Amino acid sequence: LLCFCFVFKMASELISSHQPIVALAGDDVILPCQLQPLVSVSSEMLLWTKPGLDPKYIHVHEAGRPMLMNQNRSYYNRTALFVDQLMNGNVSLKLFRVKLSDAGRYTCIIDSKKMEASVQLIVDELQNVKSESSCSLHLLTTLKRSTFLHELIVLSLFTKDEI
Repeated sequence: LLCFCFVFKMASELISSHQPIVALAGDDVILPCQLQPLVSVSSEMLLWTKPGLDPKYIHVHEAGRPMLMNQNRSYYNRTALFVDQLMNGNVSLKLFRVKLSDAGRYTCIIDSKKMEASVQLIVDELQNVKSESSCSLHLLTTLKRSTFLHELIVLSLFTKDEI
């Protein structure tokens, strides 16, 4: 008897947010990127890039640690991966102290798998808003986690009497 065995390998996909990520200047933000199905990327070379920069690398992670040699200077000490989540395929990047110049398209890359996904970052300035009715704008931002994506929730405009 001749037996044929078939092994089906599920195709992996690198997923990011289709919606732009919005942050206020000075805040920290998470740029989501997740390998599906959940497969460890702990030993992979992981790259985050932004076009138009020289060098274009804002974060390089190899052999289990960040590699600072090729990192663009404007991102020194402002980026981190969730190292404890790499085993779950989470390649999301945390960007600290966001600047207006950080706005733009970012690409997360798993080098050995030749996979990439992009996400758009929009950066707004926080401005004091005052009107004749003494209203002040209170922006409360909350990162809400759903699977691996993060959404920005902006809450309300209150009058002085409601505060």
